[in-house]
Amino acid sequence: MSPDSKYTLSCLLVAQTPKDLPRAGMPAVHELLPRIEVNELLGNADRHLKNLGLLYRDGRNAELAPAYDLLSTCVYLGKQGHALALLPDETRKPVPRASLLTPRSLLRFSNALEIAPKDASRAVRQAARLAAQHWLEPIRPADITPRQRRVLLDRLCRHLHFRQALTALKTRPSALPGMLRRRQRQRNIKARLQQQPC
Repeated sequence: MSPDSKYTLSCLLVAQTPKDLPRAGMPAVHELLPRIEVNELLGNADRHLKNLGLLYRDGRNAELAPAYDLLSTCVYLGKQGHALALLPDETRKPVPRASLLTPRSLLRFSNALEIAPKDASRAVRQAARLAAQHWLEPIRPADITPRQRRVLLDRLCRHLHFRQALTALKTRPSALPGMLRRRQRQRNIKARLQQQPC
């Protein structure tokens, strides 16, 4: 594979490969969706074809390789966007905070793969919920600069799926880092102002 071709396919075309393999099949597709979500949450703008692999443990049957090369390019390199489009008819999205996994795009993705949209949505929500449960605590003491910590937390707290997961978990504002608490207060104030009659 040439260096440039690693950015040419879409996530849909990538998902069709393991779906059609006897040993990988549908579970591999449902594993790809959380991987896409994790890369979205982290702000990894360089998740390309060479970051996905198949294992042939018995020398004949392929299965999805464990996830690797997960990083936050928005924290370390300042890069945002997406290396691969979700669907073949889309171009790569350089929009910094545009999610690949919108309800509409996830429905189109599911329909193209002939999988239940409800199951696909559940896999994405579960990834966001696990991130909301487990990522905040290790970010505080992480060996990164204060600016990198702010960028990562800002990325997370602006991501709709992460915010929805925090709400579903009923995470108290005191349990969140300062930046997340400030943003939550701002949203609460904005919501109250919108509810008040003029």
